[in-house]
Amino acid sequence: GGTLPVMSQFLVRQHDRIGVTASALYAVNTWGAALGAFAAGFYLPRLLGFTNAYITALAITAMVALLAGLLSRRLAMPPVTESPAIAAQVSTPGTAGDLQPWQIRMLALFSGFITLGLEVLWTRMFAQVLQNSVYTFAAILVVFLFALATGAALARFLAASRLPQLPSLILLMLIGSLLVGASPLIFNSITNELGYTMLKTGWLAYVVQVFSDTIIVILPAGILLGAIFPYLLKIAERMQLPAGQTVGDLAAVNTFGAVLGSLAAGFVLLEIFGLWRSLQLMAAAYLLLALTLTLRLPVYRTAWAGGLAACLVVLATALDTTHLPMVSLDPEKKKEFLVELYEGSGASVAVVTRRDSLRIKVNNHYGIGGSSDHKNEERQSHLPLLIQPDAKSVFYLGMGTGITAGAALQHPDVERVVVTEILPDVVRATREHFGEWLHGLYDDPRAEVIAEDGRNFLLGTSEKFDLIIADLFIPWKAGTGTLYSIEHYTAARERLNPDGIYAQWLPLFQVTRKDFDSIARSMLEVFPQVTVWRSKFHERVPIMLLAGHNGTATLDMQGVRARLSSIQRDTPANPDRYAIGKEAVPATADQLLMHYAGNLTQAAGLFTGSRLNTDDRPVIEYSAPVSHARTKAGTEHWFRGEPLQRFYELLLRITPPAEDPYLVNSGASAPLLVNAGYQLHSARIYSHLKMTHAAAQAKKEFNRLEREAGRQDRRNVQPEYQ
Repeated sequence: GGTLPVMSQFLVRQHDRIGVTASALYAVNTWGAALGAFAAGFYLPRLLGFTNAYITALAITAMVALLAGLLSRRLAMPPVTESPAIAAQVSTPGTAGDLQPWQIRMLALFSGFITLGLEVLWTRMFAQVLQNSVYTFAAILVVFLFALATGAALARFLAASRLPQLPSLILLMLIGSLLVGASPLIFNSITNELGYTMLKTGWLAYVVQVFSDTIIVILPAGILLGAIFPYLLKIAERMQLPAGQTVGDLAAVNTFGAVLGSLAAGFVLLEIFGLWRSLQLMAAAYLLLALTLTLRLPVYRTAWAGGLAACLVVLATALDTTHLPMVSLDPEKKKEFLVELYEGSGASVAVVTRRDSLRIKVNNHYGIGGSSDHKNEERQSHLPLLIQPDAKSVFYLGMGTGITAGAALQHPDVERVVVTEILPDVVRATREHFGEWLHGLYDDPRAEVIAEDGRNFLLGTSEKFDLIIADLFIPWKAGTGTLYSIEHYTAARERLNPDGIYAQWLPLFQVTRKDFDSIARSMLEVFPQVTVWRSKFHERVPIMLLAGHNGTATLDMQGVRARLSSIQRDTPANPDRYAIGKEAVPATADQLLMHYAGNLTQAAGLFTGSRLNTDDRPVIEYSAPVSHARTKAGTEHWFRGEPLQRFYELLLRITPPAEDPYLVNSGASAPLLVNAGYQLHSARIYSHLKMTHAAAQAKKEFNRLEREAGRQDRRNVQPEYQ
């Protein structure tokens, strides 16, 4: 932060060159910042890891310091000379010579406030249509910094010209504010009314599209607004202070304003006015400030004021944003309508109806569940609670609609339920709209809902749990990769009681095999035993449970039967063997065994070549967004269908159920039931692929295994219980 003032003190030898020299330095420095943001956002952590990337940055800084030290031994600093130009400018009409130092500082403060406030608002705007990965946020930052640098270059040109200063400053504010006011309209147009930006031509094309969209929306306004602070350095020459003091003084005030603007935009304006109105207010504020500056013009004051007033009218009419959509809806095909929108500091959270379902969408396109999918969401609680039938305390990492956590309250033996959700507005939405599906989550004294980041909560609490259930996380979203890291799994295991379980749910329809292997190996590094379970036996949207066991306990079938008999079910149990994976709760212990897919620990050799996902080397954080784009292009594929079926087959081949140490106490019929579950899933996959003969064979084998398991159970029943 001190580089620019010090360099200005060294390079400026005439007071009337502060504006020209310092703005040029500011431009070069900020172009370097844009380049650094690009390298840090797209390459350095992925290639080097965060620690080594940080060390690299320190090394570059040290090299700059060494170079500066060597140059300082050779270069003599000539004396600063006074220039008669400043005194002449003070008396020249329209040169802003009558602006007081405190007024110049206030303009610098306000410029920082508006500029960084807009960066926050523009980032939120693009979050409505992008995948919101580390790459997309980096792209927005790069374009923003490039705009500021180019604005500084424009300021350097203006400072070197003979144009009157105050009219030039007012003109920058006027045009810049109109471009800010137009940015929501431009954004809405190029995104086809908040349509999701995801090309089907691959990763590179997607990145190019992100950059081109942000350049169209942000760059013009950013250049004009970015020129204001550097141009103030020219106006500040008449303060007759040393160059370093002039630049340092205004830079400090400008940066302080930037801090205030970021906080105000993120935590006040979005909460009170929402995104579109906040952008309009920022544009109007700059116009009003320009209007007050016209009062200091010695000539054509009325004409300037009239023009600015006309611009305010344009902003309120032609650039009005009240008609813009706040959420992307499809009333024709999906019968989708908005119920309520919460625009908070963390994200935009919308409750919508889709046909007969109530759903929650975060940042416009990320669905986190809905009432029509309540059986699947409830199963994400029931299966882990059956696998760990002695669990009395349950922690939920992520809330979604709250339906999953609410299902735990159907288990009378559960004594404590703690739910964490990073977005407070999601908590509000579930409380106000999903009560009938939550089993008294907000009223039951056993339950506690906390608006907090779940990982941070686990790191900070000393409480231990029998079961930790991690929600279905979209792997390419920025920050989500840390929820699959070794450090996170280690922290979670430390919060488990002996023989506790960490239940990691994976949306395989959003995960590639490569990313799955990385997650699997990372879990295997932490937990002494990891088992694999199916939630849905679905061919297109399969969901997998990786159960990380804090011990090597076996499946307790007696406890499973006891818990099944105690669950307060919404509907009667469906014993239909073809309904497996469709009901929220397995009807019998036999059906639970059909959900079991294999012992990952016994197959650990499959993952020895996969990369570990750590906080320092965030493999998932950087690979999942690329995989997402490539699956859209068809060059990569999600981990489902035949590849998933072959993986399940390989697990059973490596460790046949009859030899699986986890199933040693599960009864003689357990191997038959596990293989039956595999055949049922295979039949559904083959049927979806129109492989009629293979589907029929798999279904026939399922029927045989299921019947044989029934006969095996009957043979093992003791006479007094027959």
